[in-house]
Amino acid sequence: MSDRVFRAAGIILLSAALALVLIPAFQAERPRPDAIRASGREYRALAAEMPSGTVSVNTDDLYELTELPGIGETLSALIIREREGNGPFYYPEDLLSVKGIGVKKLEQFRGMLNLE
Repeated sequence: MSDRVFRAAGIILLSAALALVLIPAFQAERPRPDAIRASGREYRALAAEMPSGTVSVNTDDLYELTELPGIGETLSALIIREREGNGPFYYPEDLLSVKGIGVKKLEQFRGMLNLE
């Protein structure tokens, strides 16, 4: 084989090796994707501004979560189950993955949320 073929094969192998290293590294930098998957549909972030309310969906217990409008004990338990199973909520829209919480319900209590 000619020198050009070996050089081309080397470039291809080097490109493949770099892709295996660099692509996962770039994906790891982003903590969460732009689109949140919930109930089989994708929702874009509803607002860039993060709420700074008084109810922490990441740390509050069942009864503290019921302070949110439209959230009773059943939905509070589902919120707790979701955060224990999948980790903390990073964006308000992450709550859309909880069965029973839709866009309208989220907008009712969005300003009361604290995600820290």
